Amino acid sequence: MLWERLDRMPVCAPKAAFGEALGASGALCALTAGLALARRSVPPSALLSGVTDLDGDYALVNCFGCDGNNAALVLKGLK
Repeated sequence: MLWERLDRMPVCAPKAAFGEALGASGALCALTAGLALARRSVPPSALLSGVTDLDGDYALVNCFGCDGNNAALVLKGLK
C-alpha cells in the first residue's frame, strides 16, 4: 500500500532556498528534480535536512501560483 511507503518518499523544497522567483519557480523546481534524478540524490531543504539518497526513477514537481495557475510535472530519470 502507498501509506506504508509514504515515510520513505524523499521531499525537497527548493523554493525555500531560491526564494520567490515568480514565473521561473517552476523551471527551477524542474531543474532541481532533474538534477536529483541524474545524481541519484535529493538535495536538502533549506535548514531542515541533509542530502538523501534517491532509489526511485521518478520525480513529481508541483507548482502552485498565487493567481490560481497550478501545474504538476512528472519526470523520469534516464538509466
